[in-house]
Amino acid sequence: MGMMTIGKIPGKKDINGQFTPADLKNTLKFFKKIYKNGTYTFGDLTAECLGLGNDPDWIDALKAYNDGGPGKPSAADQIRDCVIAAMNHKKDSGDDDPLPIVITWHQSTSKRVDILKNTPGGFSIDIYGYPEPPASALGERRQKNK
Repeated sequence: MGMMTIGKIPGKKDINGQFTPADLKNTLKFFKKIYKNGTYTFGDLTAECLGLGNDPDWIDALKAYNDGGPGKPSAADQIRDCVIAAMNHKKDSGDDDPLPIVITWHQSTSKRVDILKNTPGGFSIDIYGYPEPPASALGERRQKNK
């Protein structure tokens, strides 16, 4: 599959950046704001972290990931469930201990999402055959357009 429309779409650096150890506390704060009744809408965490609001370009870019059906979770469901697991991770003491996530997109003619729990902690999500966001960060592209 091709790249997402560049416009106002977050890049791979933005999406992965929110799940790095350096940004996990901030991401957790936004997660707690949107996480209700055991779930949240796919894409809302990135929108909150990056201040996208209800940007129609972002919402449109996520549609390809909502491809589930009876008995088959969508890519969005699988990714969101991994994020929930990572954000809800606790230390033995019960304190918040969100885990990092690394997301990698791969070109492929077939669609699938592979999720691995890494050691010593964290997740990797490999996304095959779905639209890829731009490689550069949104802020980098905005600077170039000034």
